[in-house]
Amino acid sequence: MANEGDWILGTGGQSSHSAGNGKIIYLMRVDEKLDFHDFLKDSRFTNRADQCDREEGNTFALVSKQYYYFGRNALSIQDLPEQLRGLSLEKKGPNYRSDLSQQQIELLISWFDLNIKLGIHGDPCSPVDSYSDEQNTFCLSTCTPQPVQASQICKPNQC
Repeated sequence: MANEGDWILGTGGQSSHSAGNGKIIYLMRVDEKLDFHDFLKDSRFTNRADQCDREEGNTFALVSKQYYYFGRNALSIQDLPEQLRGLSLEKKGPNYRSDLSQQQIELLISWFDLNIKLGIHGDPCSPVDSYSDEQNTFCLSTCTPQPVQASQICKPNQC
């Protein structure tokens, strides 16, 4: 649903592969919206972990050159200034919401621009290693010290 020029705020969820509720994982401006199959073939993204088709029904890939990515170093929404906390930044459940006014979006972007350097501020909060015992494959996550049952995203050689 996003278009070029839109801003997207990604927040954490309940999964063991997430930084958790109440956290900002990233803020990005959509600079390019590619057909997902074109993204898979685009040499600019070769060797990226997300440049594979896991048959999840992706239609588009969103590309950003202006982003703040925190991953496992996610920002707590509670650490933001009160005027930003009052915007109800976190969505609940799957899908998306788009109910912030242009003025609220500009306030959020302005605060980020003044207080945080563009770019990457942490590694992804996703499985980083996998191993097998006699019966199961497990993943170690950067956000949870306990092994968790393997999912599509952490099975070795999936792409």
